[in-house]
Amino acid sequence: IKSMDKIHTSQHFRLNHCGILTISAEDTVVYDMLKLAGFRVKGIMPVKTLVMPVITEPDIYAMYSYNEEISDSKEYSRQRRGDDSSEIFDLRGYTEGDSLNRIHWKLSAKQGELLIKEFSYPVSSSNCILVEIERPLNEEQHYRLDAVFEMAYSIGNLACLKEKKFKLAYFSEDRGELAVFDIVSHDELVEAVQIMVGERGSKGNISLKTFLASDLKDTEKLFYITSNQDEELYDLEELIAGKALIYVIGDADSSCNITKLSHSTLLNVDKDDIRWGLTNTDI
Repeated sequence: IKSMDKIHTSQHFRLNHCGILTISAEDTVVYDMLKLAGFRVKGIMPVKTLVMPVITEPDIYAMYSYNEEISDSKEYSRQRRGDDSSEIFDLRGYTEGDSLNRIHWKLSAKQGELLIKEFSYPVSSSNCILVEIERPLNEEQHYRLDAVFEMAYSIGNLACLKEKKFKLAYFSEDRGELAVFDIVSHDELVEAVQIMVGERGSKGNISLKTFLASDLKDTEKLFYITSNQDEELYDLEELIAGKALIYVIGDADSSCNITKLSHSTLLNVDKDDIRWGLTNTDI
């Protein structure tokens, strides 16, 4: 490099897992052009980058074909517009940029113009996506944790597409408590997932145990995602007030299947087939 000049280099990394990737230079030596003298460069700070989980997009047709399983708030504001698609606050004419999902097709056909549904503002959220972040001890467990993150991210994305408000929760080992995020938009979901995948993880079903000891156990609809196949999961619906969809992420040899409980559902999901789990979320 000539004096006062700069040079840019690039490196390609193959990343096998999501989470925080730290890039650092262990030893940097700068030589003169003849390589007669050199000196070590100190103080180069490590660079951290976040690798997000893969997001599985839903089948758009199926998304509007199933019965609603992301529950809606039972209380709504009478003065404030919101984004809960289960209650219509008002109707107005279409303007450029409006989502096609909000067009009231039947009334539009009768009136001869496109009418947009203004949704109600939910006073409370009745859905919770609970994520079990188990610290991986080997490569297989790491792949299953990736799938847990992917499942949570994909369900949250589906709820955002359906314009549903929900909570995302998991036990934070760093904070020593249940971390809870109120999600009303995709941007908020991305921000919460970024924080979540940076967690160190814990041992056992500590997210579930902490959840059951909190006020969140009265949630009307729980989406619980774990990689632990535990017999206690079959008793979960007896410990919560509402319904539960329990996603157990297994390895590639696991078969995808559904077990119907009295008022909940347990889904065994192959870590390589998250789309199957998303399709059977019945949203």
